Amino acid sequence: MTPQEAKDRALQVEQEIVGRLPASAVASVDPSRAGALMTCSMKGAYTRAAGVKIHIVEGQDPGALLPDLARSYQGDERFQVSDITTEVRTDFQLVGGYGEGYVIGTTSGENVLRIDSFSPCFVLPETMSPLGDF
Repeated sequence: MTPQEAKDRALQVEQEIVGRLPASAVASVDPSRAGALMTCSMKGAYTRAAGVKIHIVEGQDPGALLPDLARSYQGDERFQVSDITTEVRTDFQLVGGYGEGYVIGTTSGENVLRIDSFSPCFVLPETMSPLGDF
């Protein structure tokens, strides 16, 4: 997978996650733009780490949207679904192949859901630097 294919894949899944929320609950979305490259376990391999902020309409509890969203991925062969809720935050994780992953959860004090995304791992071509935004 090329760096651009990995980035495109992560952006597509981010949009898919937002699309699985009830449209009536979403006020606006701050999409993933620039991401940072992080190393994967394989030498020379990287993942694009980025995030999306989903603003939820007033009066709607963001955390109440997570159980149905997580259930919508049960049986999806692309991902393993894990509840990673703590005393501080309500979160679940989608783990795919080649280091791909998405953490979807609440943010304390804000009426938002956030998606922390990690693209599938890819080998960085010599013409690209791991520094800077991607």
